[in-house]
Amino acid sequence: MEDLRLETWDGLEKAVTINAAAAGAESYRCGIGRARLRRDRLSEVLSADEAETLVAHFGGKMTPSELTIGQAVLWIGRLGGHLNRKRDGMPGVRTLWRGPA
Repeated sequence: MEDLRLETWDGLEKAVTINAAAAGAESYRCGIGRARLRRDRLSEVLSADEAETLVAHFGGKMTPSELTIGQAVLWIGRLGGHLNRKRDGMPGVRTLWRGPA
């Protein structure tokens, strides 16, 4: 927040509102990714465009309809620096936050 260098209360309030909404969405993705829910609920977590983008970047010959929530969370985590080694587990909220940035 300090990097934004906001000088008015109104500007700060808007920035906090937007960042809080984004943080809530990332926290939700993190939790639902750990639950390892399947494809049928993917539309609750990602838009069709987001799923297509992830598959185009990481998926090879996979189609967006084959993408699972767990795989999508891992790929977003990789964008944020998650190494996905054997014992790393699922990416955390901070890593998911950095992913799309």
